[in-house]
Amino acid sequence: MRGEIQRRLQQEFEQPLCLSKKSFWNNLLGRQARVADLIQRRAAAAEALGRIESGGFGAQPAFWTLPWGLPVWVEIPAGEFWMGSEQITDDEKPVHKVHLERYWISRVPITNAQYRFFVEDAGHQAPKHWEDGQIPRGKESHPVVNVTWHDALAYCRWLEEKLQVAGCKLKVWQPSGQLSTCNFQLATHQVQLPSEAEWEKAARGPALSLSRAQSRDRVEGSEVREYPWGDSWREGHCNSDELGVNDTTPVGIFPEGASPYGVLELAGNVWEWTRSLWGLWDGNTARLDFKYPYVVTDGREDLDVGDDMLRVLRGGAFSSDLDFARCAFRFGYSPYFRFGGFRVVVSPARP
Repeated sequence: MRGEIQRRLQQEFEQPLCLSKKSFWNNLLGRQARVADLIQRRAAAAEALGRIESGGFGAQPAFWTLPWGLPVWVEIPAGEFWMGSEQITDDEKPVHKVHLERYWISRVPITNAQYRFFVEDAGHQAPKHWEDGQIPRGKESHPVVNVTWHDALAYCRWLEEKLQVAGCKLKVWQPSGQLSTCNFQLATHQVQLPSEAEWEKAARGPALSLSRAQSRDRVEGSEVREYPWGDSWREGHCNSDELGVNDTTPVGIFPEGASPYGVLELAGNVWEWTRSLWGLWDGNTARLDFKYPYVVTDGREDLDVGDDMLRVLRGGAFSSDLDFARCAFRFGYSPYFRFGGFRVVVSPARP
């Protein structure tokens, strides 16, 4: 019986979200209602599958663990990747190779349910739209939004304390769907927001040969891919403006949009803070101070500069279109504005 239930839930979860363009143009409201229904059913199936497979409970147990909502992680091996793009904006140019040491990144953005553990345990201020400090009804498994860069940084420091209590053990997702346990050392690693290089490598995958990267006939899904799933836009692979939901969706319901490493939600749904600097905001104009090539030692990862320096956001959101969902897209925003969401990494400590 349990196997049959799992089979039916899996079928429900795998229902495609994309609908025909004819349906879109002929009946916009009908299409939106259909997509919303499919998303709701897929989210319910994902939650039920997670509970069956993990034996746990909560808003989305496949992506975090009790007692503090510790993330499920994905290991990103040491090595090089291609960063940047020649496609649209100048601040993405040039395409260049960057080497990163091994790190772990949360498989999905931090959810409302996870953020609530932090708010309640640390006494931190809840997002403004949480009435009476409570998560909006039915959005426990949605990514937390309307947090400042400073809020996200405070969460990282709190999470590091909780991981230390847990013995510095990470629950790491494997391609088989199982979780393994990995230890890290606080002497050499720390919990932090991803740099934009760490974020982009998790989205793009490893670099292969220079000749393949520069080839005009490179294959779909190559190492300089435009989107986490490949070079071409695919409807139903993420929650962007094209989907027409006009709101956040539960994390993990777009497995089609996974990156080469298996990281989810790197396109659409919610803008994600990184720790990287973009440039100076003088009150009237933004100045791009940190151009490419990416150089980790040039001050762009300084956490102690003033709030007149903009921080990089990545990934796009439900209200932005496909150009913003590209792996290479970057823009700066004021760190004290309540705007985006975030995910976290365990990576080599900054010198």
